[in-house]
Amino acid sequence: FLFRPLLFLCILLGTMSIVICQNLVPNWSFEENNDSCTNNIAPGFFENVNFWLPKRSLQGIANASATFSTPDYYSSCFPNPSTRPPNNGFAFQYPFHGSSLVGIIYHGTNDGLHDREAIRIRLSESLKSGVCYHAEMFVNLGNNATYVCDHLGMACTVDSFPMLLDGSIAMPLPQVFTDQLISDTLNWTVIEGDFVASGGEKWLTIGWFFPNNTITYNLIGDTTALGIVTSAYYLIDAVQLYPCTDDEEAVILPNFISPNGDGKNDFYVIDSLPPMTTVSFYNRWGNEVYRSDNYQNNWDGSYLGNPLPTGTYFVIVQMPLGVRKSTFIELMY
Repeated sequence: FLFRPLLFLCILLGTMSIVICQNLVPNWSFEENNDSCTNNIAPGFFENVNFWLPKRSLQGIANASATFSTPDYYSSCFPNPSTRPPNNGFAFQYPFHGSSLVGIIYHGTNDGLHDREAIRIRLSESLKSGVCYHAEMFVNLGNNATYVCDHLGMACTVDSFPMLLDGSIAMPLPQVFTDQLISDTLNWTVIEGDFVASGGEKWLTIGWFFPNNTITYNLIGDTTALGIVTSAYYLIDAVQLYPCTDDEEAVILPNFISPNGDGKNDFYVIDSLPPMTTVSFYNRWGNEVYRSDNYQNNWDGSYLGNPLPTGTYFVIVQMPLGVRKSTFIELMY
């Protein structure tokens, strides 16, 4: 299956300086449990996983009754084959890392307590305002699932919010999610992304945060077959959240742009630029001609849609971890 190294010690070879990439997710691969292996205490119950909690949900606005979703926990230490990998009844899959994994369900229609399952955890420390973080998890569609869906994601929030089962009330949008239908039952698929924290986020929730009518939910199997799961069932493993490790000091600013349509240097492109970087361009008189707070390497040497004259310009780049760089650039056609 797909192999991806899980590295928390990052070595910057250029300077030989060492940066510790601290994963802020306790029990990130679900290995730790409350003695359910040695004592065989309700194996398979997600409540046995240390630090993690099933997400509290609201059944509906009318009755507003609260319940817990029922995600599943599988570990190789369990004596019952139905609660240990790789063949656990709902899916056949080895853990991506270690000996344990979890599973959650999404139903495309509101059918009671199991409409959408989610899991949550309190981070080891709160996120810092303005700091770039990288979040990722590995997912796999259970081979006995009869549906696939998209929009599975990760949301970092200040409080542990309630979820309405049909998604009809506003919930915080996840900082990282996929808009792809994950249908691979053999290999693990990574869902990952970078974001800049608002500050104070101390909870991580994994699940579906969008209204049902915005989530694609496609039938892929026979719902009448024996042993199937009449829903989209996804396994999850190796959840990571840590400060971005891009070396902002290593970012190099070009000093040339030539937007003449020949496909070379038509845009001002900064390689390895972190997300949420502010980039501003100025003319020789100090007037700002272009600015973006999340620069996408898309300035084409124009101002309000009109090409700027040939000459010398100035660029200032402010990166999310605090590094600020600037240089003169030549605009030529």
